[in-house]
Formats: sequence, C-alpha cells, structure tokens
Amino acid sequence: RGTGGRREIAADVAILENRTAEDDNAALLMAKDKNSFVALVLYPKRGELVLSSGDARYVRQVPVSSIPPSAPNRLRLRIEDGRFYAWFNDERIFDSVTFENVNWSGNARFGLAGLYPAAGASVLFENVRIRDLPVSPETEVTP
Repeated sequence: RGTGGRREIAADVAILENRTAEDDNAALLMAKDKNSFVALVLYPKRGELVLSSGDARYVRQVPVSSIPPSAPNRLRLRIEDGRFYAWFNDERIFDSVTFENVNWSGNARFGLAGLYPAAGASVLFENVRIRDLPVSPETEVTP
C-alpha cells in the first residue's frame, strides 16, 4: 500500500488453475483514490488483460497461450497525473488511459488480489513493488 499521484505497482503473478471451475481465475492489481477504483485484471484462460473503473472497461488480448498457466507473468499498473498505463510481461498494453468517472486526487492506495470462483485455485504474487515515479522520465529505471 502506498500513496501519491505518480506511482506504480508491479508484481510477478502465477495463477494455478482450478480445472473444475466454470469461471476464470484472475489476478488483480488495483489503485484506489477517495471515491475512485481502477483495476488491472489478468484472465489467463481467456488471454485477456482488462483495465476498468466502474462501468468503463478496456479489454486487450495478451499472448498467454504460449506460456503455461502456472508460469509467472509480470503485471504493472502506473498512474501519472490521472492517466493510467499498464504492462504485461514488459509490453505496454494500455497507454495514457483516462476514465470519465475518475477524478484522481493523487492520493492513490495500491493493492493486489487473487480472484478464484471455487476452492482449489491459487493466485501467487511475487516480487511485488510499489514505488514513487521520478519527476523526470530520463531518470526512470525500467523494472
């Protein structure tokens, strides 16, 4: 958990599938401000990465089919002055996304969660990092 207007959260995510579940297991990185909530969700079974807030959803296909479901994938969610960016395995998937219903004050709290519909599934998070972003892009180091 952290606060600030220019921050990011990153984690290696491994999802151990529950083969008996009808719904997909998912890994979730999230940012919450006073009255706003933005989530980056990976559905590996469908090969989808979803960036959402309220009713607004942006969905992109990601290349998870060549990776075993239990292999870790790197997710990263960044906020810069009310704009959202997201990466999947170091490839930028969402770039400078804004949401009409989000009025970001710069006091973001970050978190992560595993979503699984039935017993027997696990979502593992490793190498979790929450950090302030440098003011100057030239000084930024890519994780």
